[in-house]
Amino acid sequence: RDRLKGYLYVIIAEAKDLPDIGQDEDALDSYCVVFVDGMEEGSTLPEFDTTQPAWNKKIKIKVLLF
Repeated sequence: RDRLKGYLYVIIAEAKDLPDIGQDEDALDSYCVVFVDGMEEGSTLPEFDTTQPAWNKKIKIKVLLF
């Protein structure tokens, strides 16, 4: 049985100077996904048409004691 030890808070603030790959109209629609031990723990919404996305999203991740 897993026991909750606490929480880890991750803040996804921003990205800077992402490359403009310019292949199609969705090329600059940026988002971020957080994985821990191969499992997705959270993600941001896409920021459209920018090489400087700012999400300022907080993700709460359970920390378990085995």
